[in-house]
Amino acid sequence: MFKLKKLLASALLIAMTVPMLSGCGGDKSDTANGDKPVIKVLMNSMASDPNQSATAKTIEEKTGYKIVYETLPQDRAAEKLNLIMAGGDSYDYIITTTDMRAQFADYAKQGALLEVEDLIKEHGENLLKYMTPESFDMMRIDGTLYGIPVPSISISQDGEKKGSLSTMLSVRKDWMEKVGITEKPQTIDEFTAMLQAFKDKDPGNNGSSNAPLSLVAGNLTLPGVQGAFGIPHEWNEVDGKLVNIVEDPRYLEYIKYLKKLFDKGLLDPEFPTNKAATVKEKFTSGKLGIRATAYYDMGSVIDSLDKNCPGAKVEYLDALKDEDGNQHIGLTVGALDRLVFIPKSAKNPEHAIKLMNLMLEPDNFREIAIGKEGVHYTVKDGEYWPIIPKFFEERGDANNFLTGIDEEKYPIYWQARVKKDERVYEAYKYMQQPEVSRFGLESHTKYAPYFDSDKYTSVLSQISSDYFTNVIVGADSLDTYPEFLKKWKKEGGAAKTKELNEWYKKNKK
Repeated sequence: MFKLKKLLASALLIAMTVPMLSGCGGDKSDTANGDKPVIKVLMNSMASDPNQSATAKTIEEKTGYKIVYETLPQDRAAEKLNLIMAGGDSYDYIITTTDMRAQFADYAKQGALLEVEDLIKEHGENLLKYMTPESFDMMRIDGTLYGIPVPSISISQDGEKKGSLSTMLSVRKDWMEKVGITEKPQTIDEFTAMLQAFKDKDPGNNGSSNAPLSLVAGNLTLPGVQGAFGIPHEWNEVDGKLVNIVEDPRYLEYIKYLKKLFDKGLLDPEFPTNKAATVKEKFTSGKLGIRATAYYDMGSVIDSLDKNCPGAKVEYLDALKDEDGNQHIGLTVGALDRLVFIPKSAKNPEHAIKLMNLMLEPDNFREIAIGKEGVHYTVKDGEYWPIIPKFFEERGDANNFLTGIDEEKYPIYWQARVKKDERVYEAYKYMQQPEVSRFGLESHTKYAPYFDSDKYTSVLSQISSDYFTNVIVGADSLDTYPEFLKKWKKEGGAAKTKELNEWYKKNKK
């Protein structure tokens, strides 16, 4: 039966993937440059053929390897990747986004991936030199290294590398001025008073459609507000152990606060069904006073406000103080940006690692990531500035090709991307100021590896979001909290807590 199923999977693979994989190179010679074979790569969907990318051509030029890229389809990519792995296609390496981390773990446990520790020790000197052991540990499954990390950006601050703030609450500053508020709120009480003033005085002249504050369905986090309740992260340390917010009494106080806002008409009554685009539209059309805004979204926000609400002003709010005067925003950026792994069916695993190693040679990496000085960027006072439009035409897709980064220098190079729009760069710079960036609090679970219990993550998130949303709108109450918590634990919460704390006990600093 197993053989029959495998044959059927292979047949289905041939039928489905041939028309759906783009960027196929047709018949290729096994070798391109002397003893260097053609490297075959599978990656996520891109807007254009990766084989025609200027970044891809630079990689070939700098490494001497001919590379043929194929991409997964934009829709149902995970299903297609499963079919490809079941069929044993001979890709030399695969690059995926972190939403496929569970699949990566499954492939490793099923014996479909190559163990790469020895290969990296032999051929990947630069991989080990420019990326930390913590980054590699995130690619381990049951202690065995099955992949190469592409870490997320971490900025050095006060001698310590940490993720940077990307999202804070933004407010209509002109609304604050209209209702007579001259200083940003610093406490929960001051924040609540501002929301009440927005409701009572209606500075946007919205009448019944006026909404001081809103949330996106499924996400009850208000950056800088939740931290004031002492729970900036999903998992917070309590007495030396990690406790999920749903088990933390402080989170129940936060939910009670949101319910109070909802009952007083200070929280958008439509938040249980709001999509992210809906909340943005409400804010940029002048119907909403406060929303969470990422720095990279600020350009389009200001454009829409200028069009819809001439004279509108936007600024970011500080994190609110907790009872001890601390101000925190939990940094939600994971430590991984992409995953790179080598199927057991790969024909050229040693050369795949050699290629990745060459890509991390300092001069090679800089040119692959941001291009040539004077052509794609300039350097002023140690900062990299893009030459527009050349930089974005020829390096706008560079992050898709990376198979590792220089963890010290890439965050500096990467900032050239933020400078495409002055409003975006100003928002980014604001969040990096010491007096603001200090709000950012690194997650205790940032470097956690993949656990078996991670397969329950989406279910647990849905269960908790549904329950607490119903509590806020009055469709349920905290009287049923014990039943909810019992269900949460049964559906994987207990298993997740156990595995995470076993890891934390061994690895916390």
